[in-house]
Order: sequence, then structure tokens, then C-alpha cells
Amino acid sequence: MIKTVSSRIEGSITTFILKLTNKYDLGERTIYVLVFSGWQEVSKRPVITELLGLLRAAWAIEQSNVSDKKYPILVHGVSGTRRTGTYVLLSILCKQMTERGQLSLITACLAVRSYRYHVMNSLYYFIILLEALLIYAADIGLINQTKQSFAIAKKFIRDLAIKERENCDNY
Repeated sequence: MIKTVSSRIEGSITTFILKLTNKYDLGERTIYVLVFSGWQEVSKRPVITELLGLLRAAWAIEQSNVSDKKYPILVHGVSGTRRTGTYVLLSILCKQMTERGQLSLITACLAVRSYRYHVMNSLYYFIILLEALLIYAADIGLINQTKQSFAIAKKFIRDLAIKERENCDNY
């Protein structure tokens, strides 16, 4: 049996806390469900700060786990692997930046593509990933966001995303 214990809406992220019980097992499991409504249409870019907010919400749930056991995280989308794959790569690469101060962008993309072919097969999603990584790097202090070069890079990536979106019809 699954029972909703609570739900909370914060911007484009809704968090559900569920309790799962099985009649053959005396234990009870807690399941956290994060629903991100900030990227409903494939053709519309997400607000990057909201996408990073989803990432941080998932990490906060991971950290709140009091046991030493690691539990799986399931990322599920409603229309293929492009958006979910972009989110998974963003999570992997942001963790690399947080833990090591650097990232392996191409290596991570190739590794994920070896399991899900359609992930990062579009320049558009790669550009979204780049913009999110740039903003995250500034958020954690790896890049000085007060410098003009940061603003120029951010504008260049955004303009590239808009141009790429206009050039492609089949997303």
C-alpha cells in the first residue's frame, strides 16, 4: 500500500513524501517524489535556476537519509530521454565540480550515451547543459560571476541556444 504522507510546492518543484508498505513485509519504506514542472515542453528552455533548484532538492533528500545505506534515485520523464538525460548529466557533472573543482564533460556525456543513445544527440540540450554548468560553477565560487567574461559567456551560450532552437524543428 502506498500512502501520501505530505506534499510541498516550492516554485516549479513539488515534493511528495510517500510511505510504502507490503503485506508480506513488516517494514515500511519512505519514498520521496520530486515533480519538476519547469520543463514541460521540449521546445521551451527551462529556467536554469529552477533546474538547479531541482538538483539541490534531490541532493537535500539524499543528505537527509539517516542510514548509511545508499538508495537508488530514479529519474523518469514523460517523453523520451533528452530532458531526463540532460538532468542526469547535470547532476553528475555538478557533483564532480563540487567534489573535485573540475569536471569531465565529454567523458560523462559519452558514458551516459553508451546507455541511452538519444541523450545529448542534440546541440540544443548540450547548450542547456553548458549554461547550467556555467551558472552552477559561479554559484559554488569556481567562477567569478562579477567579471565581464562571465556575463559575455552566459550571453553567448543563451544566444546560441536561441539560435539553435530556431534552426531545429524536430525536438
